Amino acid sequence: MPRPPELAPAGSAVLLVAVLLLAGGCLDPAGRRPGFRLTGEEAQPAGGDLRFARDVELFALETRTWYRIPHSVTVTGVLHGDSLYIPSRSPRTKRWVAHVLRDPRVRLRVGDRILRGRLVRVEDPHFARQLEAAFARKYGRPIRPVQGGLAPEVWFFRFAPELRRP
Repeated sequence: MPRPPELAPAGSAVLLVAVLLLAGGCLDPAGRRPGFRLTGEEAQPAGGDLRFARDVELFALETRTWYRIPHSVTVTGVLHGDSLYIPSRSPRTKRWVAHVLRDPRVRLRVGDRILRGRLVRVEDPHFARQLEAAFARKYGRPIRPVQGGLAPEVWFFRFAPELRRP
């Protein structure tokens, strides 16, 4: 009996993406494994108040790819003042950072809430150092650990929640 032809690796990847999209395109990130569209209901923080995020250790961040398939990753975050900041260590190597620089619209899971908003890169180096200190206080470790005499580059992004009118 003849065997069916095997799919080439590229064909298998396309088939997998098609099946996931047909299944709703939802697959949350887990640890270092990225995901697609975040599952769950969207919420809106009252008046943009993000204080409920203060003690959340890990967040799920969904970005928009240029090819229109949502890309989600697990990130850390620190509340400083009234704003939530998402750091990226070695940002030039991260796909999610490239997506955000192209299109800043994101969805962010904070605990059991999914919030829509935008990420805005922090450009002020003095303020970025304050955020590094806030990160070290929250997580008990520096975000920029020195290894082999070198410290990785770190960028911070401020999450600006989308506030919808009732």
